[in-house]
Order: sequence, then C-alpha cells, then structure tokens
Amino acid sequence: MEVSFPSILKHLLQRTANDTCRWYQSLSARTRLLVGVGVMGYGCLGLFLSDKAEKVFDMVPTEQDKERLKHVIPKVRFVDKAEVQRERDG
Repeated sequence: MEVSFPSILKHLLQRTANDTCRWYQSLSARTRLLVGVGVMGYGCLGLFLSDKAEKVFDMVPTEQDKERLKHVIPKVRFVDKAEVQRERDG
C-alpha cells in the first residue's frame, strides 16, 4: 500500500484539528471565555502595534508605493444582469 505525502499531511492536519476542537470543548465555559478573549486581545494588540512597528523599522509606505499598489489591485465592477441581457439581445 503506497501512501502519498499529501494524504499523510491531510490526515495529520485533520487529526490535529479534531484534537484541538475536542480539547477546546473539554474546557470549562469560563476557560473558553478567557481563551477567546485572550485570542481577540492578542489580535487587537497586533493591529494597534503594527503601525508603530512600521515606523520603528522604517517601513512606512511612500506615496509612490501607494500609487503602485493602486495599479496592482484588481478592479471590481458590479454588472446588472438585466443590462447584460439587453446588450446580448441587441
């Protein structure tokens, strides 16, 4: 029986997710609340500190960088289905 690397990786990730879910569910309600608040606090702290870290490491984007980014970001356009149908019909 030959087992490929992706199937082993998928099995390990699935097993890890199941174990983590089981571990989380086995915690008391208060502990789950504290874990959730801790994760959210960690994320908020990262959002607030990332701007300061940009300044400390001199990685603040210039106007030229912002202009280049505008040209790279894909443009999203909403299309009315009825309008497209009218154009097709002529």
